Amino acid sequence: MRHPYLIRLNEKEDWLDWRRDESLDGGVVEEAHDILLPEGKNQMYEFNDSYWYGKANYHEHTTGWETFFVWDGRIEVTVRGKRTYMDSGDVLCLPPWDPHQMNNANDPMTVWNGLYHGMGLISNQSNWNMIQRTNPEMVGDPEIRANYLGNKNNWIRENPVYAVDVPKEEIREIRTYDNPLALYTLPGLELRQFTGRWENDGLSEVWLADMKQGVKVNYRKYNPQADLFYVIAGEVRFCVAGEEFVAGERCVVKIPHYAPRSFEAISDARMYDMGGATHWMDLLEDMTSLKMLSPDKYADKAYVAGVAKRQECYLAKVEYNGEVIFENEG
Repeated sequence: MRHPYLIRLNEKEDWLDWRRDESLDGGVVEEAHDILLPEGKNQMYEFNDSYWYGKANYHEHTTGWETFFVWDGRIEVTVRGKRTYMDSGDVLCLPPWDPHQMNNANDPMTVWNGLYHGMGLISNQSNWNMIQRTNPEMVGDPEIRANYLGNKNNWIRENPVYAVDVPKEEIREIRTYDNPLALYTLPGLELRQFTGRWENDGLSEVWLADMKQGVKVNYRKYNPQADLFYVIAGEVRFCVAGEEFVAGERCVVKIPHYAPRSFEAISDARMYDMGGATHWMDLLEDMTSLKMLSPDKYADKAYVAGVAKRQECYLAKVEYNGEVIFENEG
């Protein structure tokens, strides 16, 4: 039975569904595992796990945002006529109307994850999966295949695409561990920004937390935000609505609105915050400004609480080995 908060990507019982996409010549292009369906008017938190064997057409999407996390392997990526390679740990952020193509460059496959909003991608692919199961003759008809998959938010470009080979650093949509958008170093904790709110219609931002063993994070009792975390290394112990569990490598944790929550790194760990509801960049910048330029305000707990509220931060306390790194008592 699927856990209410913990999703293990390597365990089939935790998937919502899975599908295999084949080319017209019968080759496997992708095996995709549906993990989370979109929620709300902005279709947030949609997430899947993909085993990528083949290649995609050069295309762009008319609506919606895609963020891809390379877990294992290598992907040849073409974006806006520039071609390069992404490796394990790299992140790709694609807004609407940004042309792109992804080809597997690893034997036999590359494993990566997709985070989407404003697309309803999994619903569309699940419908296609149902067609494959119930009316397989349709799958082999090029016209039906093109009409169904080609008009669902996909703007197909000329294929094959002419592209110029460049280093990955020249493609602004690619983020690497060593070259994040921003980096903040705190006691026991490093925070790396991989996507910005300005790239996601103001709805979210993605950060990677490098946590030393002993980092503890507690939230305010009444928290209207949903959280979406992805542990990629180490182990993190969560307590959600009174239930304790450990999330290890390749585990996703989805926490619903108003559920009490806290977590602790029980080993050195790396974890993405993919929900991105808190305005982390604004908060970290403002706190740095206070600390460096307005120390009296920085020492004023009520003022700090007001800054946290303005940036939609519902943390109560962050600690590392007994040292308080951040406290929000307002």
